[in-house]
Amino acid sequence: MSYDFSTNKKCSHIIAFEDVVIDNGSIIIDVPFNNNSVSVYFNGKKIEKSGLWSTPECFIKRKNFKIDKFNNILSYKLGSAYKTVTLSSGLFSQGDFVKMISKKTNELRFSIENDMIVIRLDDSLIGNYTLSFPDPLWIDKSNSLPETQVILKTYNTLGILPGRVYVSKKLVPGWFLKKVNDGVLEKQAIVFDGEIKNSNPSVSVTYTTFVGYCKRCAGTGYEHDYSVGGSGQFNVVKNIDLLTQEFDKYLFTDIGSHWKWRWLGSNMNSLVGSKNLLGQSRSSIDNSVRKAFETYKSMKREQLKIYTQNVTDYEMPTSIESVSVEQDQNEPTAVNVSISVNTRSRNVIEVSKEIDIPGA
Repeated sequence: MSYDFSTNKKCSHIIAFEDVVIDNGSIIIDVPFNNNSVSVYFNGKKIEKSGLWSTPECFIKRKNFKIDKFNNILSYKLGSAYKTVTLSSGLFSQGDFVKMISKKTNELRFSIENDMIVIRLDDSLIGNYTLSFPDPLWIDKSNSLPETQVILKTYNTLGILPGRVYVSKKLVPGWFLKKVNDGVLEKQAIVFDGEIKNSNPSVSVTYTTFVGYCKRCAGTGYEHDYSVGGSGQFNVVKNIDLLTQEFDKYLFTDIGSHWKWRWLGSNMNSLVGSKNLLGQSRSSIDNSVRKAFETYKSMKREQLKIYTQNVTDYEMPTSIESVSVEQDQNEPTAVNVSISVNTRSRNVIEVSKEIDIPGA
């Protein structure tokens, strides 16, 4: 359906998921870029500057659980922070237990794998973490506090050994930026601070460059849908680029303007109607964005049901993080609309556009 949309838009100059080669522990990017915009990915997973770490994993082998007021407090420690979860009472199978406890904590993820319950940290917790289940007797040495026995009985019910500690492991070393000279030009290199043990890793980078060096718009400052690569075939977008392009087109297409799908688009453009944006106008635009987003997300969910459609985690939107509507300080006849969208991959995409005020 991309040919049904207007695709002439300002280029963000964000080069996303560009495949690169590691040479002697470093990656050289041939064009200048904003140092604060660089992200490095290893087999599709983002590498923080401290490195890529595995998540701690705890395995529970029990099949059924009977929870009551005497064994309903799960105590755990995330790093140095003590946490507790109050469990619901009842008889639970593995599946029912996972559904129940998943609603009570946002920091831990529970799943069933190979007939065992696996506890991991939420994907938003990136880095070197420890997950432990502290023995309450370390603090309550006299065993006099009523919650001490409740916590110990909860551990026993779940099959968790008091005092057990689960740790992250470093999978990929960290990295830093360093200026290098290839004999002709001074360039920036991404240098890893340790050995990468994988002999043939799939590594990609995302960065923001400048208009004269941009591979997306070829220095024009504007993007269009169709471009032809060196092989004579059309270049395509995928992952975050695809989601950004789709939602941008969807959001700024006037609802009802499509000849066949009248529901497609939003009424965003019609809401920007005066030079003075009052609070009510901002609220209306915010509501319009969120309504259009829910329709767009429903469309992507339907796409998931089609077996020939390969919708990746980067292409699947989950929620809107923020909506910003501000009058352009340099151009009083325009407003800037920016939307931050969360994806199933835990990445956040930014969709921004300058809209001219009608009649201004």
